[in-house]
Amino acid sequence: MSVALKAIAQSKDNKLNHLFVEADMTGNYVTGGDALDFTAITDPNFLTPILPGPGVTPIIAKAQESLTGYYAQVVPPADPTSLSTYKLSFWGAQASQLAQAGYPAAITGGKLVLELIF
Repeated sequence: MSVALKAIAQSKDNKLNHLFVEADMTGNYVTGGDALDFTAITDPNFLTPILPGPGVTPIIAKAQESLTGYYAQVVPPADPTSLSTYKLSFWGAQASQLAQAGYPAAITGGKLVLELIF
């Protein structure tokens, strides 16, 4: 039930910022989605000028994955200005949500990049 987030790239077009964040999952998945806290993004590449923070809320948060048989979905909270209460849910065959259990190897060994647009 842990999702570690690391900023890996950024870009800007017109007035929108794009922040690409690598997500690494460990432990057990929780039905309904694991907590996704955008305030806890680490920044080893010093991309701080466009990290989300107070007053900078993602307009769109989407997943780009290579998880062999699974796909991920970013679920916004009722109050999208709360950057610490998003969820990340995983889905498998026949659009069924991943059961509450340890993450499968396809997810922990796969690549998941979230694109935050704000």
